[in-house]
Amino acid sequence: MDQDRKIKCLDPEVVLKIAAGEVVQRPVSAVKELLENSVDAGAQTIKIHVREGGLKRILVIDDGCGIQKNDLDLVCKRFATSKLKKFDDLQSIATHGFRGEALASMSQVARVSIISKTKDLPYGHKAVYENGVLKSPPLPLGMPNGTQVTIDDLFYNDRNRLKMFAGTHSAEYQKIVRVVTRYAVHYSGIGITLKRLDDGDVAVKTAPGTDIKDNIKALFGLSIASHIREVEFKSDLHKYKMKGYMTDPGYSSNKMTFMFFVNNRLVEHEGIKKEIEDMYNKFLTDGGPFVYLRLDIDPSFVDVNVHPSKNLVCFLYEDVVIKALRIHAEKELLQCKDTRSYVVQQVLSPVVKKVTDADSKIYDHKKVRTDSKEQKLEKFFGPTETNLSTSDKEISKTKLPEKCDGISSVKEKDSDTSDNNAPLQNGDALSVQQNKITKASGKTVKRRIFRLTSLLQLCKTVRDSVNEEYKTVLNQATFVGCINERYALIQHELSLMLCDTYLLTRELLYQKILQEFGNMACWDLSENPLPLLDVLKLGLNNENTHAGEIQEQKAIELKNLLNVKAPLLYDYYSIKIDDGFILRLPRVLGELKPNIGYIPNFFVQLATAVVWTEEKPCLHTIARELADFYASDFYLATGNQFHPFRDDSKSAQLKWTIQHVLYRNMREDFYPPEELCSKNVINNLTCLTGLYSIFERC
Repeated sequence: MDQDRKIKCLDPEVVLKIAAGEVVQRPVSAVKELLENSVDAGAQTIKIHVREGGLKRILVIDDGCGIQKNDLDLVCKRFATSKLKKFDDLQSIATHGFRGEALASMSQVARVSIISKTKDLPYGHKAVYENGVLKSPPLPLGMPNGTQVTIDDLFYNDRNRLKMFAGTHSAEYQKIVRVVTRYAVHYSGIGITLKRLDDGDVAVKTAPGTDIKDNIKALFGLSIASHIREVEFKSDLHKYKMKGYMTDPGYSSNKMTFMFFVNNRLVEHEGIKKEIEDMYNKFLTDGGPFVYLRLDIDPSFVDVNVHPSKNLVCFLYEDVVIKALRIHAEKELLQCKDTRSYVVQQVLSPVVKKVTDADSKIYDHKKVRTDSKEQKLEKFFGPTETNLSTSDKEISKTKLPEKCDGISSVKEKDSDTSDNNAPLQNGDALSVQQNKITKASGKTVKRRIFRLTSLLQLCKTVRDSVNEEYKTVLNQATFVGCINERYALIQHELSLMLCDTYLLTRELLYQKILQEFGNMACWDLSENPLPLLDVLKLGLNNENTHAGEIQEQKAIELKNLLNVKAPLLYDYYSIKIDDGFILRLPRVLGELKPNIGYIPNFFVQLATAVVWTEEKPCLHTIARELADFYASDFYLATGNQFHPFRDDSKSAQLKWTIQHVLYRNMREDFYPPEELCSKNVINNLTCLTGLYSIFERC
């Protein structure tokens, strides 16, 4: 017994695994460390791809300075770093990393590979690591400047830790979204993208060169952006500067959103958070504010070596900083408190009971405009009829032109030319019935009815996840007008609401593609067919992930894959590829035409993002990619979300499409999913009774 209790030195391998468990506690820890490494490398764009909540794969791609070939042997060794030479350097550390533990820890609990290229070399090198050791000499590889780090099978050798994350992929992904969103707001000069490889969902996307307010608008929505107040103060005596944005009393959410950066490092600080909560209790009866703060302080005043994950720091004069923050923030909030006339709500108000003849008199301030023929928003501040080639009234009565962006007139897909010998890959039962349907043109076509188990499951998921409140609003609302390509106003009973057209359209198109599976009409490109190989090269060039011969080889591989899948794509999705040319694209929704400029990226995504090996994920990912492709016209890059329409014929055509195609279809067989609530897709701006009182006083 005494011998068993004798103190012994642990085996070095055990020590490394224990340390790894402290640094990489969960997938979000690895994402945070890799993201910070990319920032330290001076990257201007950072792409993060995750699969199964980061447990199966984490891929981080940046265009930073890269890693020298000679350093690849050391990069995954513990306490190997380029950011710290002696202990005193901690007094002036300005980078996120400094201990050299992150990659070493990841290589102990996952399979790690690194591809990196520096400016001084014409090609990069790929290195694979296991337990912190380079498995073989780095191999030369063509690639752009920067680094790609791949973390596969996280915790594959730690069964207890892996069991802890069983069934939590969605929750882990949301933790990653939370952290990446905060860095995307703070590092506004860097373009940061977060994509889930499971279904192609892009949760975070910002462009390089924007500012913090633009990114707050893009990532948290208009409801927050319209209530932002800036707070800024400094102290030369204590050598610090504080700047931030917080919402005024007109905004409140279910819970507080708090992000705090100290010398560009995302940290938690309960003292500052509690002080802000106490301060807002004077203004908000319930809910919480949005608060972003950055503290720039003399590095010698900060101790960053407090916690293994570096999410806690200590700094001098904390009490002074907190007191000054309260004084300046309270002053700013008090200035806007008296101007508040109503509270902007993120959630939809309850459905108001309609007044019947048997009820009491309807007063003027409760009357609701319900006639869609009455004046729209554009009548008051849009382009005048003299400035437009066709007035809004004429546009609404006129069909779109037969040619648009090189795409010729619609052709119904001839059902008897479809290839019924091109089944999906797995063995779900498929039965096809032929129904005769007479179109408005008088042409009779056969509609096929599919009984694919996986297709029925996807449709059931759509119906089961519906948000009934959103569905009611969209079904009963009156269209008011377009602000721009992305945002539009609708009126539902007594509420004026702002809608995110892009996110709603993505969901609408996804559902239409499932509903019209195997029965979609075509847009015909046969007069000017597009060469598939050239299209793929252009798409790969846009992504900037390959170069030279590598890009050529990759394009040929993707072309061969799509040629193999061509019968399936045409039979079920009306995407016709023949003899190396793209001849037809699906007509997904009425007069909504694809933008030919997005075709290269779409076909690259079709080849790379679709899960071809399993039936249900295959149907899901193809529908998602098609929906993203056709909704691209309604996505506005960061910084442009609130720009009005331009005064040209294309804008007039888009406005017609938004009102008469998109929102008209949203009134019918559309099931807005519950997840749209968290993205603030429909925001209740104000109640019309309140506006009536204001105008009455005027």
